[in-house]
Amino acid sequence: MFMKFTKLFSFVLAFSISLIGAVQAGPSKSFKQWDAFCSDVLECSFTNWVESDVVNSFAFLRDGEANASVDIKVYIGQPLSQKANLIVSIPSVLEKFVLAFDAAEKTDGYVQFSDPRIENELLPAMRAGASMLVSVETAEPSSPVEFSLSGATAVMLYLDEVQDRLNKTDALVQKGPEPATGVKSRAVELKSTADLPQAVAMAWQNHPDQCNEGIDDQDLIASFGGISIDWDREGNVKHYIIPCGGPGAYNLIYAAFLLDMETGTARNLPFPTMTPDGPSVHNTIINMSWNEKASQLSAFAKARGLGDCGTSSIWVWDGTGIYGNFVLLEQRAKHDCDGIYDDWPLVWPVQ
Repeated sequence: MFMKFTKLFSFVLAFSISLIGAVQAGPSKSFKQWDAFCSDVLECSFTNWVESDVVNSFAFLRDGEANASVDIKVYIGQPLSQKANLIVSIPSVLEKFVLAFDAAEKTDGYVQFSDPRIENELLPAMRAGASMLVSVETAEPSSPVEFSLSGATAVMLYLDEVQDRLNKTDALVQKGPEPATGVKSRAVELKSTADLPQAVAMAWQNHPDQCNEGIDDQDLIASFGGISIDWDREGNVKHYIIPCGGPGAYNLIYAAFLLDMETGTARNLPFPTMTPDGPSVHNTIINMSWNEKASQLSAFAKARGLGDCGTSSIWVWDGTGIYGNFVLLEQRAKHDCDGIYDDWPLVWPVQ
C-alpha cells in the first residue's frame, strides 16, 4: 500500500539523514509528536522538535544489532563550553537526568550522548510522563524547553517491531523471554566508492547515464549512500543500489547492478514501469527504498518537494541466481499537486 506522506515528510527525512547517516529511506511513521525513521539497513531514530534557540530537536538512535544501546542526539543552537550539561526532567516522574557535554560527540551543532542510563532510566520515565523539559546547564543556565511525550510509547513500540525485538529481552517496550537476536537485514550500507567490487565499479562507470560522475569530485556513495543486498541469503548474487549522479532539489537517482559472485561479472538491471504510452523500462529509479520484511524495492519520484504528487513504484526480484529481473508489483501516480497526500490512483496492475 502506498505510504501516506505528510507535509513534514521531506523535512523529517532530511533531518533524519543528518542523524543516522547518508543512507536511503527505509520504514518511517509518525506518532503524534514523534517521528520514526529507519534506514534501509534498519538503523532507526525517533525524533521530536520544537521552535527554540536552545535545543530544537531531540532524537533517540538505535542500530539493529542485538542489545544495541540507545543514544541521544540533539541540536544545540548556541556555543557550548566543555563543562556544560544537558538536563532532562519529566514532571512528577524524573526530577533530573544529567548528561555531560564533555563526554559527548559533537559535529556541526549536533551533540550525541551514549549512556546506558538512557535506556534504563530515561526511556521508562518518558513512557510514564506527559512532557519532557530540556535545558542546557552552564554558568548561566538556559530556560527549559518543553517537548511533548504524546506518542513516545507508540514510537518506541514501532522501533521494536521494525527491528524485530517484540517479546525479546532487548525490546524497549514489549519485552519478553525470547533472546535478543538483532535484525537480520540482507542490506549492507556502503560507506564509499571503495566498497564497490571492480566489476560493479566498471558497470557503474559504463552506465549510459554517466552515473559515476560526481559533483566537485565528491564521492557519491560517501555523500548520498548506497546499499548492497544479498538477495538469496546464500551469497551467490548481490545487488548494488548506488547513486547515479548528484541529487536534484528533492530527488536522488539510483542505478541497480547485479554481481555474479561466482564469475565476478556485473550487469545493470532495468526496472519495468508503466508510461502513458504503455509498458516500458528504466535504467534508474528515484529515491530508492528497501523493504527487508517484504523483500521489495521501491521508488518515489517526487513531482515537487512537498511530496504530494509524483510516482510511486514497488518491485520484487523474480528469478534464481543470476537469472532474473525486477517485476513491477505496483505503480501509483498523482499528477495534481494539491496538498493532498492520500488516495493516489493505481496505474499498475490495471484495474
